[in-house]
Amino acid sequence: MFVQGIANYLQGYSNPDAQISRERAAELQAFMTDTRSSVGGFLGRMAKASPNAFGKVFGRKEEAPTRAEGVAAAHEVTHSEREWLDARIDADGRVDEYERALLDFLAEE
Repeated sequence: MFVQGIANYLQGYSNPDAQISRERAAELQAFMTDTRSSVGGFLGRMAKASPNAFGKVFGRKEEAPTRAEGVAAAHEVTHSEREWLDARIDADGRVDEYERALLDFLAEE
């Protein structure tokens, strides 16, 4: 269980759009509680708050990776994750049974 938990952390996927900043949350809250009912005002505020809501205004719109592509990319252990793992494994100068199991599990994946 321990080995799989660490492997899941290293190979985990998280949607980059899943969280918004506190500032953006405050902007959205203010926008939603604004009681001005003008359609023009609504569209104007929306354009100011998020000018690219309907796609890029200028330039080419880049293709966003699909969820499957994002998951596949996240599944790969990155260089920084590998450095983190190596530092923990090398900390005591030996590879114990759990570390060996984790390395074997990651090698299989």
